[in-house]
Amino acid sequence: MSTYTWTEAPAWMPEAILYTDLSTDEKRVEIGFYIDSADGEINPSFSINEDSDWFSTDSTEDWPAVEKYIPRSEWPEPMYVGERGPKTRTPDKAILKAVEAFKKQLEANLDD
Repeated sequence: MSTYTWTEAPAWMPEAILYTDLSTDEKRVEIGFYIDSADGEINPSFSINEDSDWFSTDSTEDWPAVEKYIPRSEWPEPMYVGERGPKTRTPDKAILKAVEAFKKQLEANLDD
């Protein structure tokens, strides 16, 4: 399992919930974790900034680039991982915590 240090997303990633910077002297790599919702369903996603090229789990074409840093086995439910995706998932604890917090807030908003 990947163990990244997730922090609150910076202001230049206004819709991201969490952020981690994996940059080295040779390569810029930043990951944002996002959650939105539609019709009461949550839609988490990851976006990768790799040397100013952006990749997202929202596009299956980008999955190989995303999986260099976060394999599908670490994508949280209910993220789509493909028909042949992993049966068992082990997301980072910070990611799971963010998903659960978002679910609780969504439920609270629906109750109001």
